[in-house]
Amino acid sequence: MEPPNDQPPKIRDTGLTVLFDKTTPGNQNVDFVFVHGLNGHPKNTWTHGNGFFWPWELRKEFTKARVMTFGYNAGMGSELTENFIRIKGIASTLNGALANKRIKAEEQTRPVIFVAHSLGGLVAKAAAVAASKTEASGANDIDKLYASMRGFMFFGTPHAGSAVFAKFRVKILQKMAKAAFAEIPPKLENALQAGSDEVLDLSEDFRKISLYVHLKLLVASFYEQKATFGLGDRVVDEFSAAIGYSKANDLTPINADHINMVKFEDDEDGDFDNVKGLLLRWETRLTEPGQNV
Repeated sequence: MEPPNDQPPKIRDTGLTVLFDKTTPGNQNVDFVFVHGLNGHPKNTWTHGNGFFWPWELRKEFTKARVMTFGYNAGMGSELTENFIRIKGIASTLNGALANKRIKAEEQTRPVIFVAHSLGGLVAKAAAVAASKTEASGANDIDKLYASMRGFMFFGTPHAGSAVFAKFRVKILQKMAKAAFAEIPPKLENALQAGSDEVLDLSEDFRKISLYVHLKLLVASFYEQKATFGLGDRVVDEFSAAIGYSKANDLTPINADHINMVKFEDDEDGDFDNVKGLLLRWETRLTEPGQNV
């Protein structure tokens, strides 16, 4: 049931919030999970300055979906800014929260699609990597979650793996931090230097999970076309955003900078229309009887 006045529910700063649920028992349904990035927020990251909160607007056309937004502490002074490797702990928290939302048998087999911005894409990849390690058990709730992971839509997420020089890897993370904060906190600067290899190696680990290797995923990657104010450069360009998945949608540009690339103006925004259209196609593909990725 939608809240009064057709407004979204109160969104928690941390954990999962269900924005709307259009699923029906006995039918094929999909779970969508939005994951914000560094210094982001489960609502504000996805909201234009005029108040257009596009994940909530999806309720008008998505008829077989439950849409959730995930929040975690990634602001100034958070543990993440002191130790970048805590991204793996955040990913485990995400997996646990999702498993708790998927208790019923029908829910446990429901496809999951992650929609992630910037660092949130690394969180989503880390969640898949962590869940994949339970694959052999066959009975674990996280194992069932892993088997249901079917889509990853990345916005401004770097996919640079071990083939990229270490100095460049650190620079990518530094630009992400500068886009998120007016000035990089000293502890975060140290964390970036110390953790860049392990964090960006997530891209290599992600490419090794069985769902990726056996082409069981729907993957799309978007990159910004405009430089971020105060940075004078793009944070994640088309080279960094290229994931290399053979079934991925072609790299798609967004006519905005790194922060605003997920803040669409309204439902007539061309970039929003492209993103929504792709998500609708994914919903249809994953809910049609007999369909597989």
